[in-house]
Amino acid sequence: MKFDRKKGILVIENFSKIDRLVFDGSIVAGIGCRFQGVIAKEIIFGKGCVVKYAKAEKIVLGASSVFGFLDCEDAILMNNCIGKLLVAKSAKIADNCKINEIKAHFLEISGSSKVEKVLVEKLRLHKF
Repeated sequence: MKFDRKKGILVIENFSKIDRLVFDGSIVAGIGCRFQGVIAKEIIFGKGCVVKYAKAEKIVLGASSVFGFLDCEDAILMNNCIGKLLVAKSAKIADNCKINEIKAHFLEISGSSKVEKVLVEKLRLHKF
Protein backbone atom coordinates (compact mmCIF):
# COMPACT_ATOMS: atom_id res chain seq x y z
CA MET A 1 0.00 0.00 0.00
CA LYS A 2 1.11 3.53 -0.75
CA PHE A 3 -0.24 6.66 0.84
CA ASP A 4 -0.12 10.25 -0.45
CA ARG A 5 -0.67 12.63 2.46
CA LYS A 6 -1.03 15.79 0.35
CA LYS A 7 -3.79 14.43 -1.89
CA GLY A 8 -5.33 12.05 0.66
CA ILE A 9 -5.13 9.01 -1.64
CA LEU A 10 -4.45 5.44 -0.60
CA VAL A 11 -3.20 3.20 -3.43
CA ILE A 12 -3.60 -0.55 -2.96
CA GLU A 13 -1.44 -2.89 -5.01
CA ASN A 14 -2.74 -5.57 -7.38
CA PHE A 15 -4.03 -8.87 -5.93
CA SER A 16 -4.08 -7.62 -2.33
CA LYS A 17 -6.33 -9.14 0.35
CA ILE A 18 -7.73 -6.74 2.95
CA ASP A 19 -10.17 -7.61 5.73
CA ARG A 20 -11.43 -4.22 6.94
CA LEU A 21 -10.37 -0.76 5.91
CA VAL A 22 -11.67 2.63 7.07
CA PHE A 23 -10.08 5.66 5.40
CA ASP A 24 -10.96 9.37 5.33
CA GLY A 25 -10.04 10.03 1.70
CA SER A 26 -9.86 8.31 -1.67
CA ILE A 27 -8.89 4.69 -2.25
CA VAL A 28 -7.60 3.35 -5.56
CA ALA A 29 -7.36 -0.45 -5.72
CA GLY A 30 -5.52 -2.43 -8.37
CA ILE A 31 -6.78 -5.44 -10.29
CA GLY A 32 -7.84 -8.65 -8.56
CA CYS A 33 -8.04 -7.26 -5.02
CA ARG A 34 -10.25 -8.85 -2.33
CA PHE A 35 -12.02 -6.79 0.33
CA GLN A 36 -14.19 -7.84 3.28
CA GLY A 37 -15.24 -4.30 4.23
CA VAL A 38 -14.24 -0.83 3.01
CA ILE A 39 -15.41 2.60 4.16
CA ALA A 40 -14.05 5.78 2.53
CA LYS A 41 -15.05 9.02 0.79
CA GLU A 42 -14.31 7.70 -2.70
CA ILE A 43 -13.36 4.20 -3.82
CA ILE A 44 -12.13 3.12 -7.25
CA PHE A 45 -11.83 -0.65 -7.66
CA GLY A 46 -9.83 -2.15 -10.50
CA LYS A 47 -10.77 -4.98 -12.82
CA GLY A 48 -11.73 -8.32 -11.27
CA CYS A 49 -12.04 -7.19 -7.64
CA VAL A 50 -14.13 -9.07 -5.06
CA VAL A 51 -15.90 -6.78 -2.57
CA LYS A 52 -18.09 -8.04 0.25
CA TYR A 53 -19.12 -4.63 1.68
CA ALA A 54 -18.28 -1.07 0.63
CA LYS A 55 -19.60 2.30 1.76
CA ALA A 56 -18.56 5.62 0.21
CA GLU A 57 -19.80 8.81 -1.43
CA LYS A 58 -18.62 7.57 -4.84
CA ILE A 59 -17.80 4.02 -5.91
CA VAL A 60 -16.41 2.96 -9.29
CA LEU A 61 -16.31 -0.81 -9.76
CA GLY A 62 -14.05 -2.14 -12.49
CA ALA A 63 -15.02 -4.68 -15.13
CA SER A 64 -15.70 -8.31 -14.17
CA SER A 65 -15.87 -7.52 -10.45
CA VAL A 66 -18.06 -9.24 -7.85
CA PHE A 67 -19.73 -7.46 -4.91
CA GLY A 68 -22.05 -8.28 -2.03
CA PHE A 69 -23.33 -4.90 -0.78
CA LEU A 70 -22.49 -1.41 -2.05
CA ASP A 71 -23.83 1.67 -0.21
CA CYS A 72 -23.04 5.03 -1.82
CA GLU A 73 -24.34 8.25 -3.33
CA ASP A 74 -22.87 7.74 -6.82
CA ALA A 75 -22.08 4.31 -8.25
CA ILE A 76 -20.55 3.38 -11.59
CA LEU A 77 -20.34 -0.32 -12.49
CA MET A 78 -18.31 -1.35 -15.51
CA ASN A 79 -18.98 -4.34 -17.81
CA ASN A 80 -19.72 -7.87 -16.53
CA CYS A 81 -20.08 -7.03 -12.82
CA ILE A 82 -21.98 -9.48 -10.61
CA GLY A 83 -23.56 -8.44 -7.32
CA LYS A 84 -26.26 -8.86 -4.72
CA LEU A 85 -27.39 -5.43 -3.45
CA LEU A 86 -26.67 -1.88 -4.63
CA VAL A 87 -28.03 1.09 -2.65
CA ALA A 88 -27.28 4.49 -4.21
CA LYS A 89 -28.73 7.89 -5.02
CA SER A 90 -27.39 7.73 -8.57
CA ALA A 91 -26.22 4.54 -10.28
CA LYS A 92 -24.84 3.89 -13.76
CA ILE A 93 -24.53 0.28 -14.87
CA ALA A 94 -22.68 -0.86 -18.00
CA ASP A 95 -23.25 -3.85 -20.28
CA ASN A 96 -23.78 -7.49 -19.15
CA CYS A 97 -24.01 -6.88 -15.40
CA LYS A 98 -26.01 -9.27 -13.20
CA ILE A 99 -27.40 -7.75 -10.00
CA ASN A 100 -30.00 -9.20 -7.62
CA GLU A 101 -31.40 -5.92 -6.19
CA ILE A 102 -30.97 -2.19 -6.80
CA LYS A 103 -32.37 0.63 -4.63
CA ALA A 104 -31.68 4.04 -6.15
CA HIS A 105 -33.12 7.48 -6.81
CA PHE A 106 -31.75 7.57 -10.38
CA LEU A 107 -30.67 4.49 -12.34
CA GLU A 108 -29.11 4.35 -15.80
CA ILE A 109 -28.58 0.95 -17.41
CA SER A 110 -26.67 0.44 -20.66
CA GLY A 111 -26.89 -2.67 -22.80
CA SER A 112 -28.24 -6.04 -21.74
CA SER A 113 -27.76 -6.07 -17.98
CA LYS A 114 -29.91 -8.33 -15.79
CA VAL A 115 -31.51 -7.05 -12.58
CA GLU A 116 -33.99 -9.08 -10.50
CA LYS A 117 -35.46 -6.35 -8.23
CA VAL A 118 -35.46 -2.64 -9.00
CA LEU A 119 -36.67 0.10 -6.62
CA VAL A 120 -36.04 3.44 -8.36
CA GLU A 121 -37.69 6.81 -8.86
CA LYS A 122 -36.12 7.63 -12.23
CA LEU A 123 -34.97 5.05 -14.75
CA ARG A 124 -33.05 5.54 -18.00
CA LEU A 125 -32.28 2.63 -20.33
CA HIS A 126 -29.73 2.64 -23.18
CA LYS A 127 -29.19 0.01 -25.84
CA PHE A 128 -26.00 0.31 -27.83
